[in-house]
Amino acid sequence: MTPISFSEKIELFANKYLSLYSVNVNFGDFCREYTVVKGSVRGGVILQKDGSILLVKQYRYAINSYSWELPSGGIDREGEGLEEAVIRECLEETGIRCRNLTPIFEYIAGVDTIDSPAHIYVSNDFEEEGDFDHQEISEIKWVPYRDCLDMVLSGEVKDIFTIIGFFIYGYKYHMLLRH
Repeated sequence: MTPISFSEKIELFANKYLSLYSVNVNFGDFCREYTVVKGSVRGGVILQKDGSILLVKQYRYAINSYSWELPSGGIDREGEGLEEAVIRECLEETGIRCRNLTPIFEYIAGVDTIDSPAHIYVSNDFEEEGDFDHQEISEIKWVPYRDCLDMVLSGEVKDIFTIIGFFIYGYKYHMLLRH
């Protein structure tokens, strides 16, 4: 079943972070209305050192709690590229400037209703340049990779971007789930 036509998008809401719109899709025998959240492109980095991964602890309103996460964020500045944004976000959130990013995975969290591409990078090339943003981040720590999945199961890590990052990193670099 291939769509035949699309209606014009009807914007329901918009701010500087996201927009919400509705669109009708005609499949010939039937039509379906989609309500879509269009967010920004998100990128983050798995900084690795001696078998450990750097995580940041942030308050998240939707869960009214803190979550350990990979350093990540969106493109905030006019003309900024994705890798530039990842490097900037890492520096802001950790005080560490990463270099030589290697892309390891990209995905869209909700291909039906959420249009917000996410890109995960890995790097072991970095240098400490200062302190992290204490208004956004409450704590940073290096966590042995073997403990990262335990943090998911214990509820300390709630962010799907970070969880996917752990699994892809484990699959590509630690032979996780391979036979």
